[in-house]
Amino acid sequence: MSEYHYLCPINKLWVDSHPREAFSRILENKSHAEQLLKKQHHKQAIAFLGRAFETAEMIFDNRIESTQLTITLTGLAIMLAHAYAKISKVDIATAILQRLRQKIQREIKFTVGYSTKVVYFEHCIQAITEARSDLSFQSQDI
Repeated sequence: MSEYHYLCPINKLWVDSHPREAFSRILENKSHAEQLLKKQHHKQAIAFLGRAFETAEMIFDNRIESTQLTITLTGLAIMLAHAYAKISKVDIATAILQRLRQKIQREIKFTVGYSTKVVYFEHCIQAITEARSDLSFQSQDI
């Protein structure tokens, strides 16, 4: 379970019992956040990205795994981290990326014998690593 506070306890219970429907909400929140980011409303976008990210992470943690979920989770973490960096909260941004990186590294240990899945997870880790590097440059511009 996540340690974030984007979702209230009632929503967390709903996500646990309705993971497929929750994925639709992830996509809705992501879409709304993207519109806010286009308008440079980073702080407002964080609420939507955070809800989407926390929901995706809960589904992933419950071992309901799919390529689309993992791509979405990785993308949301990167978008959320960049939004935090834009409002000068690089420490939170870095923590989000580091936490997901560690989570995916743990998953690699459970996927022994599934070489395609390992390569896929390693690709996600590479994207997270590159995003962390971008945060360093981005924080210098702030």
